[in-house]
Order: sequence, then structure tokens, then C-alpha cells
Amino acid sequence: MPILDTALSSQAVVSRFFASVYRWMAGALLISALVAWQTASSAAFLSYIMAHSGIFFLIVIVQLACVIALAGWAQKMSYPVAVI
Repeated sequence: MPILDTALSSQAVVSRFFASVYRWMAGALLISALVAWQTASSAAFLSYIMAHSGIFFLIVIVQLACVIALAGWAQKMSYPVAVI
């Protein structure tokens, strides 16, 4: 019977891990939605970004660079850093 208990406890650990991942993803999606809403509702900021296309492309490039850097860094992260 101890093998069954170990399987159930490891399944519970995996379930908790994925629940934590989905909470972080939901929080990040909420932050993204709030920033997008604030940006879209600010006529002055939106017109400034559209008038200066260089800033728009800079923002896009910085976002892509952040994604690439974090994806590469994720493979080298220690466990305590990854669970933050």
C-alpha cells in the first residue's frame, strides 16, 4: 500500500504545481489586460505612440528581447528562483 500513497502524493504535488502555474498566468494576463486598457483609454499616450513610429517599434523589440532572454534564462534557473 505505500506505493499507492507515494503515487497519490506525487500526483498531488504535480496538481499543486500546475495550479500555481495557472495562478501566475492568470495574474500576468490580468496585468496585461489592465495595461492594454489603460493605454487604449489614454488618447494622448496613444496618439504619441502612433505619431512616433520609432517608439512603437522599440517597444515591440524590447518585448521580444525580454521573452527571448527569459526563455533562455528559464533553463538555467535554480528551483527557488523559478518558484517565485
